[in-house]
Amino acid sequence: MEAYELARRVVAEIEKYEVPLEPAPGQLGSQLPPEWFEAGLADMRAALVAPYQLEASDHDITPGAVILRSVWIVGDDNRGTLLAYDPTPGGDYVLLWRANSGHAVSNIRGDAVGCFLAR
Repeated sequence: MEAYELARRVVAEIEKYEVPLEPAPGQLGSQLPPEWFEAGLADMRAALVAPYQLEASDHDITPGAVILRSVWIVGDDNRGTLLAYDPTPGGDYVLLWRANSGHAVSNIRGDAVGCFLAR
């Protein structure tokens, strides 16, 4: 995938995102107000970066093993969390955590907006 196309897809996802008006099935706790989502989307827009590739440690593929995964960074919240596109066959987004040894893949995966808001 071209970096330009990836950047365009992320921006389009932000622009098409609809704030949930009803609780999700099985949701626990109180519904978040629309202002929370709007602030998160503004934070995401500010965090977008020109996509670049990065090698990140993935500790959850095989118990006890660590593999390096090549991902495309599309966002950086400047607080230790990166939003990345993982070009695996599923092609989803994932959060990366900064660690002393580099960057590590988290278990938070899905669409770009959902991942970013989950940080």
